[in-house]
Amino acid sequence: MKNGDIREYSLQDADAIELQEVWVVLWRGKWLLVAVTAIFAICSVLYALRLPDIYKSEVLLSPVNEQFDGKMSGQLGGLAALAGISAMGAGDEKVALAIQVLKSREFLRKLLDKYQFKAELMAVNGWEQHSNSLLYDESIYNYADKLWVRQVKLPYQPEPSLQETHKAFLESLVVSEDSKAGFITIAVEHYSPYFAQYLNQLLISELNQDMRQRDITDAEKSIAFLQREAQSTNLNDLRTSLYDMMQDQMQKLMLANVRDEYIFTVVDPAVIPEQKSRPRRALIVIFITMLGGFVTLCLQLFFGLKPKRKN
Repeated sequence: MKNGDIREYSLQDADAIELQEVWVVLWRGKWLLVAVTAIFAICSVLYALRLPDIYKSEVLLSPVNEQFDGKMSGQLGGLAALAGISAMGAGDEKVALAIQVLKSREFLRKLLDKYQFKAELMAVNGWEQHSNSLLYDESIYNYADKLWVRQVKLPYQPEPSLQETHKAFLESLVVSEDSKAGFITIAVEHYSPYFAQYLNQLLISELNQDMRQRDITDAEKSIAFLQREAQSTNLNDLRTSLYDMMQDQMQKLMLANVRDEYIFTVVDPAVIPEQKSRPRRALIVIFITMLGGFVTLCLQLFFGLKPKRKN
């Protein structure tokens, strides 16, 4: 027999011994592995059952596309810029602006001042399905007295600030865009499916109203500016062009005043979700159970094989 063959058999025997040692260690600790894995499984079930259900209400939107005449050049284009007139109506830039407005602190502040739902965002920790009632955390908010009672350190106050509320609002808001089809999906997550639908509908309605009011204000300022310029110029061609621009702004003003769905058209309205979106309790239980078994297995191998490796 050649030396190479002897070395090959020796390596195989060593591998067999190592595998045998691993098997012995695992067999000796099998009941510990089973017990610890079972404990992790039971704890994961108890943990998953304590997690409240979260519901998601979604609305599918289509941007309202409007292109205004952009035939402005030279001196006329400069006047248009001074008047705040853009060659684009409700195009990509305006849709992007609307989404940023939706996520802004100022937009949330206006909603909170008008509809007073800060407690529903910051103090609710569950929902009672049978009575359709929100469950408030009594350590944060006293619903009977409408009083914030949470204990916090400075600079925080018992009543959550706008920054805290805005952070929680963004965590419950999901905005996704389909760049190819041009559709936008806005989803709101909450403990209550009814409040999720309510807030989603409120956001779309108020966002359209906010963007409409912005354009109304801009159009009125532009018209006033163009009127002053038209009255001050002696050039008939320039005056005619200015009046044409005023006509475009008046058309924009008219559309803003008569159309409810100003920026977004609702393709599929928000509904009350019948099924929760999370948590996925089965996956949580499986993951925690497997994690417990894997950690226990690694510890058994580490401490069981460590003394023999020293020899």
